[in-house]
Amino acid sequence: MVRLRLVEGIPKYAGPSEAELIHKTVPILTRAYDQRRARYIKTSFAQPWTRDDFLAYLEKDCDYLHISAHGAKIDGHGEFYVRPNATIRARDISDLEIKATVVFLNACRTWSEDLKDAFLQAMDNNDACYIAPSNDVPFDEAYLVALLFYKSLLLDRRTPWRSLVFANTLPRTSSRYWYRKKSE
Repeated sequence: MVRLRLVEGIPKYAGPSEAELIHKTVPILTRAYDQRRARYIKTSFAQPWTRDDFLAYLEKDCDYLHISAHGAKIDGHGEFYVRPNATIRARDISDLEIKATVVFLNACRTWSEDLKDAFLQAMDNNDACYIAPSNDVPFDEAYLVALLFYKSLLLDRRTPWRSLVFANTLPRTSSRYWYRKKSE
């Protein structure tokens, strides 16, 4: 069983959030595939209400961890927001024990050395990788890039790197996502 955990910070719009939409869409995508290839995928969605609950959720057992939130780079340091007045920074991440092999932080401008290093340090696998955008990402592009990434990764069974390359080929998008593997 492959487990994709989707966790939502502060949603930008009323209605379904990006992580919630992915949680609902991935099972729909699996219907188009041979069920022997797709039935092994399990998704879960959460929107923790406190900062501590959010951090605890990042440590739950899973294969892939998707974080959807607002992000910023302040004085060269990345951060993301999970609740009003609740900010997560690299120092909050590095001591966690993240079990996922892929962390996809879908929050604007969260490709920073400090966040990348903190997530990779918190992950206990040499094949672990961190994916995040370096610029502002419109809601529709964040959703589409993530959806294409998971389609490629989970259903087409490509590597995380190949899946990101596939997702980054969306025409006329301004999003720039980056990938770093722990062993590189």
